[in-house]
Amino acid sequence: MTTLRQLLGIERKYLELHEAIRNAGSVECEELPDVFFAQEASRDAQKLVEEIAKNMCQSCPIRVQCRDYALSTKVYGIWGGTTYEERYSSSGT
Repeated sequence: MTTLRQLLGIERKYLELHEAIRNAGSVECEELPDVFFAQEASRDAQKLVEEIAKNMCQSCPIRVQCRDYALSTKVYGIWGGTTYEERYSSSGT
């Protein structure tokens, strides 16, 4: 069960991420958000889309904040150049 404190923490992280995006002026993922949440039928297609998203993340000025947001909120998709599986297999969470 998610507590009110947890929900408020998630909302705070979300607002911090949007503040970072605003301060950066623009981030590439805003132009093609579907690439970061693609649900392709074949695994090969999914891997290709993941690589496109990760490459877009490489030059992003808020990559670290984006990844940290995903780690703290456990959202799916490509965030900060990492997949859900990568974020949690490397952190042991």
